[in-house]
Amino acid sequence: MFTIHIRPRIKRSCKCRPEEIAEHIKEQLSETDDVIGTVSMNSSITLKIPPKDHHYWSPELHLHLRRDDDDELTEVSGFVGPKSSIWTMFMFFYIGLATIALFAGMYAFSQQSLGIATTGGFEASIISLILIVVVFIATQIGQRIALDQTNQLIAFMEAAFRCLD
Repeated sequence: MFTIHIRPRIKRSCKCRPEEIAEHIKEQLSETDDVIGTVSMNSSITLKIPPKDHHYWSPELHLHLRRDDDDELTEVSGFVGPKSSIWTMFMFFYIGLATIALFAGMYAFSQQSLGIATTGGFEASIISLILIVVVFIATQIGQRIALDQTNQLIAFMEAAFRCLD
């Protein structure tokens, strides 16, 4: 059965300051070969699968650290998803195919309402909708392939934050 999880979200709070969290993540990254990552400006963390285990569907975990001046807690929010180039490609497919289906359907209905023989508009709409389903199934298969690595990234993050609490 397919599930619809478009870039699973992560949200939690921590009593540490963002700089402390970033430094702790850097230390944890230096102690493992299972995950690589970057820390930018102490507020953005990206965790990835190392090149030796990387494949087309390998996920990335993006975390953002935010702390208000009057708040004691640092809010950690983020998401797990494919590389941004893969995500952009699939969004391009969805938007492009939906646009083709919409305009082909409008063309076919206008031809039919004018009493003119339709010239493939309905077929183009149906083919576009079928291709949208095919792209969706491909993304679901990719999520299944990347599931172990997604769990690996989330487990690393949870272990790192467990040490901070």
